[in-house]
Amino acid sequence: FEPLQNDAKFGTEFAKKMYSQLKKECYKSTDILKLLTSIKVFTGLILFPATRESALQRLMIFMGYQYPALRKQTCLELTSAIAAYGEKVIEDEEKQNIAFDYLSTNVWSGNDLDR
Repeated sequence: FEPLQNDAKFGTEFAKKMYSQLKKECYKSTDILKLLTSIKVFTGLILFPATRESALQRLMIFMGYQYPALRKQTCLELTSAIAAYGEKVIEDEEKQNIAFDYLSTNVWSGNDLDR
């Protein structure tokens, strides 16, 4: 996604179309592999201003899904994105710290043996 991030016209168009199609693919899906794969794409779409909020909302929905593996992987990807891209994901540094602490202190896998 990086080459398209700096292209206002094609990058924005690409991100919006990718988000729309991916959202359709994931809608009411019970295919855990499809959902796990889509996490990385939604995380990549966070880097585009046009899809940042929508992609973050979709990832927040994943964190409430019934599948522990999906919740855990979403948490790991979000934590990595915040650590790597910081202000591109969440502009305010204090909010970044709050989100990072929240993601790293909660148990997303269904039991607290994985901590």
